[in-house]
Amino acid sequence: MKIKRLLAILLLLGFTGTGFAVSQSDVVGYWTHEFRPGFNLVAFPVLPDTPTLQDVIGDQLGAVEITSYDPQLRDYRWATFDPQTERWSGNLFLLGRGTAFWVYLHGNDAKRLLVTGHPEMYTKFRWSQLRLGWQFYAPTFGKAESLSDLPPVESRDLLLGWDVGRAQFSLAEVADNLQWRSTDLSRLEPDRAYIALLHRQPPRQVGPPLEIEDLYERYTGAVVADPNRENGNYRRPPEPLIVGNEGGLAVCNPGGEPCNGELRVNAVRERTRVGPNGDLETVSEPLNEFRVTPDQAHAGRFNIALTIGDEPSMLRVGDRVALVVRNGRGSETRSTSFEVPADSRVISDVEFTEQLMIPESQPAPLDFALGTPFPNPFNDRFTLEVRLPEASPVALTIYDISGRKAFGLSLPLGAGAHRLTVPAGGIAAGVYLVQVNAGQYKGMVKVAHLK
Repeated sequence: MKIKRLLAILLLLGFTGTGFAVSQSDVVGYWTHEFRPGFNLVAFPVLPDTPTLQDVIGDQLGAVEITSYDPQLRDYRWATFDPQTERWSGNLFLLGRGTAFWVYLHGNDAKRLLVTGHPEMYTKFRWSQLRLGWQFYAPTFGKAESLSDLPPVESRDLLLGWDVGRAQFSLAEVADNLQWRSTDLSRLEPDRAYIALLHRQPPRQVGPPLEIEDLYERYTGAVVADPNRENGNYRRPPEPLIVGNEGGLAVCNPGGEPCNGELRVNAVRERTRVGPNGDLETVSEPLNEFRVTPDQAHAGRFNIALTIGDEPSMLRVGDRVALVVRNGRGSETRSTSFEVPADSRVISDVEFTEQLMIPESQPAPLDFALGTPFPNPFNDRFTLEVRLPEASPVALTIYDISGRKAFGLSLPLGAGAHRLTVPAGGIAAGVYLVQVNAGQYKGMVKVAHLK
């Protein structure tokens, strides 16, 4: 069946020994794209006049699911193809140009789709026609685009691509010179769709506006983890979750040696289980690793794009997550854990209680000691140096003058000198005692908080 269809297409296009020739028939172009197993985010620059799923895709991809967000429904339209019955089912009937589609390919083999029809006008895919907010963007048909060709309009803008090989989002953000910077997104490939977050509309060019669908209507509504829903049985496409420490502690000092070079950021999912002794214990499940190259203006600050979805390697709403940052010299720091929210897709204030430290060759301190809190009094946070003669879990607790607990944090630390940043700005103004327990060691210092 596939061979017959391909032969028919070749005859229709006027195949010659030198390649495809444009025919005088109603079909004036063709488009091919390779789909890899799993989710693919694509746009169709060539479609027939009646772009039904049967006429465009048919059985070329085998068992496949395709979804696209419908702003009027405020939900996804979906369709699945069953190779056994060779029939499509669902509530998505027509494909459209200038629209992003998630295509989930079952099996383990990549497949190539060939589509014939009318190519879209180049002016249809204009970066300048995008609106503010979350939205899809599809590059000009048949042409790769450099990030420098797509000027951001504000420093908070974001651009995301989908890496089908790693099954996760890649992220580009804006540097101080108002240019895109990214470790793993260097250019936009033709025929693929991308996700843009713009905080102001780009300058308009002459031409009609481009009505590309908004992305999840600014993420209204919760993510539903179970794909078996009342309005259909489909695989919900992945969604990005942008997390970073832009509003929290930088993981290293500006210009500090640990930030000269590449950082490795690992996202870990925290789960609670019953331990061998019947006690509840927290275990960390590694998810994805990200590479971050900090610059002098953003030393120790970063954003990464986590992936929310139904696949086992993806996050789900309600999961608890922590970030572990390492530099090339072996120093490591871990964030406090946070919960994947249902109503937001940006978390910019992930907290790190300790900065990356330059590994020292000096031996570990012989005695346990606490430094002087700085600043003291403090407003939203203070720093406290802790010297440990041996590795130990450390518990820091803040008590008011009545002995009531006002704040606490705990984390494992190795032997050596550590500088802890304590984000205790939520407590009331007053004088407090800070107690640090580290195994057999205990110490206490006084600190004042001003609102």
